[in-house]
Amino acid sequence: MQSLTSIATPVPTASRKLFLLPILVPAMLLCLAAPSFAQDQRPNLMAYLYAPATDVTDHFGAPKSTQHLANGDTILIYHWTRSQTEGGYTASNAGPLYPTGLAGGAPYSGSPVGTARWYVPTQTVELPCDARFTVGKDGAVQDVSWEGEGCLSD
Repeated sequence: MQSLTSIATPVPTASRKLFLLPILVPAMLLCLAAPSFAQDQRPNLMAYLYAPATDVTDHFGAPKSTQHLANGDTILIYHWTRSQTEGGYTASNAGPLYPTGLAGGAPYSGSPVGTARWYVPTQTVELPCDARFTVGKDGAVQDVSWEGEGCLSD
């Protein structure tokens, strides 16, 4: 079995901590950001299965529309959209991984010098959701279904 030999000098612990600071602080701030109204609506929709219909209306408010079925069940229909920001990064057309020549053929995943790069602009997209809760004659949710990318969290 081949062994890898490192010629790098050890990095002091304090330097590593300072290096991680610009990465960790923005990540922590993103975690603390308050969720939007649409995000509050997107908990596990299946959590309402077999729950009283009042739990659904208490959380989501009045439905956009209702359908009364011949068997006495009622379908509560909700619709919302959520916004998501995408893009804002630079991409390159770098091909496959390139070998470094290190023992064991460890690959280099960066792009070679001189490859074309382009900026993917930031854009906001709207993700719709249509959620349906079928409520039985007993007042409990008997079925939950949804359509759209805005229904579930990422």
